[in-house]
Amino acid sequence: MNTSHNPPMDESTAEQQNNLVPLEVIKAAKQGDKDAIATICKHYEDYIIASATETYVDKAGKTHEVFDEDMASALRIRLIEAIGEFEIVEE
Repeated sequence: MNTSHNPPMDESTAEQQNNLVPLEVIKAAKQGDKDAIATICKHYEDYIIASATETYVDKAGKTHEVFDEDMASALRIRLIEAIGEFEIVEE
């Protein structure tokens, strides 16, 4: 008989397990909180880097990865702009 008991997950634990930005951080970012905006940007940084990196094969068959800083900057700017557009629906 298994008597182990898992405590109920609070909202922040569930968000961490689902790799989501906590709702409180999003709300603060929408209000212009610089730390909250930075938290959201950091959360998406790996995705931005991956999206701004292209892989190509040269004539010799060697594979190269090229990071496009302009693209990464544009993605960061668009993310920050989108924060103000987030629609929060509370149930």
